[in-house]
Amino acid sequence: MKFNREAKVAIIFIAFAIFYLALSSQIDSKNLYASGGVSSKSLPLIYGIVMIIFSIALFITSMLKQKDLHSNDQDKKPVSTVYIFGHQIKRKPLYLALSIILFAFYAFTYTRLGFVLSGFIYLGCMIMLLTPTDKKSKKMLMFGWCFSFVFVLGLYLVFTKFLSMMLPRGILF
Repeated sequence: MKFNREAKVAIIFIAFAIFYLALSSQIDSKNLYASGGVSSKSLPLIYGIVMIIFSIALFITSMLKQKDLHSNDQDKKPVSTVYIFGHQIKRKPLYLALSIILFAFYAFTYTRLGFVLSGFIYLGCMIMLLTPTDKKSKKMLMFGWCFSFVFVLGLYLVFTKFLSMMLPRGILF
């Protein structure tokens, strides 16, 4: 069976996650919180397992997408250019540049604004940037910003309450 590009990437990430888990199992376990069950192996283990789960999901969706492409006779061409201020610009370099600018914004504001606010702005803007133009609507806009708020706040609570790891509080807390 011939794999598409996404399936190949998923296989590479699965192999990397297995390699990552094998190396992280060699970390000396130092239980700083005797009753908490959290040790220095906990976070690498969580990262490795989540990476495997997402890679398997990517593999499955890419295989389903590949079956759908074979069943459809029509080939859809992706939009390769966008118009900004009346100028036609290639989409990929523009989106890459905007992604780098947004990440730089997140890196510079992470300690000043705090994890929650800077993460909310970064994730919301990335969702808006990467949403295809034919899928953009008010409903998608609301979902994207609500999802980014809930996800970042949930991640903050997991790290601060359950893993007892402090993240920058910023101006909100």
